[in-house]
Amino acid sequence: MEYNYHEHMSFSLSARGRFAKQDYSNKRILAATGSSAWFVEPAFSYFGKNSTFRIFGQMPAYQNVRSIQLTPSWMVGLGLGFIFDFGNQIDLIIPN
Repeated sequence: MEYNYHEHMSFSLSARGRFAKQDYSNKRILAATGSSAWFVEPAFSYFGKNSTFRIFGQMPAYQNVRSIQLTPSWMVGLGLGFIFDFGNQIDLIIPN
């Protein structure tokens, strides 16, 4: 779900799931692995003329892990994007 607040700003809310029966390393099953989880991911984006800034989070809504495992309580991320104009580049001559 995304809401465009302004021409240059938007808010979004999404869900992500992870379902793993078990994990492997060197073709061996690792003990105490596997989980089911649903995460809620809110995000804010700002769109400039030649750039984009995004900040987002991830919070577990449901987690079920096998045995004892380390799991994140929450996560925050940043994203930056830039547009480069290569319009003045020299065209290469390619022989037929």
